[in-house]
Amino acid sequence: MFSSERITERGIVVRSENGKAEVAILAQENCKTCSAKPYCVPAGNEKVNYVNVKDPFSTSPGDEVTLAITGNTLMKMSMVFYGIPLIILIAVILVMGPLFSGIKQGEAYSVMTGLAVMMLYYAGIYFLGKSLGKSNSPKNLPEIISVKKFNQPHYNIL
Repeated sequence: MFSSERITERGIVVRSENGKAEVAILAQENCKTCSAKPYCVPAGNEKVNYVNVKDPFSTSPGDEVTLAITGNTLMKMSMVFYGIPLIILIAVILVMGPLFSGIKQGEAYSVMTGLAVMMLYYAGIYFLGKSLGKSNSPKNLPEIISVKKFNQPHYNIL
């Protein structure tokens, strides 16, 4: 369903080695109103975001590139970061509600328990992501799809 859709962005290669590159993405005009801005623009840096990508072109620093991520990958990541935590929160509240029913403010305790479990889930994602980030698996990374070599003609695989 989403596998044929792609989201593309343009950027400048900062570093490249072993089939991976770090690309600086300049903030676009539409970034100002985007609701995902807090997640993709690092705190204190409103202009540039650095992204690790697959590099099938062996680019060099300074090359202008277009990178893409498939809609399918984006949907998977959305489920991991939004869908599953929501399900966890609701499930824990429903399970803990009857357990806390005899306690004053039992509903508040079940909600707090749900939020605590959800925080543990996010902590697990954070630490798992750090360990996976150290591996060489570029499975879910965006991929460079075209390159304009620094002071050279434009190359494109599409």
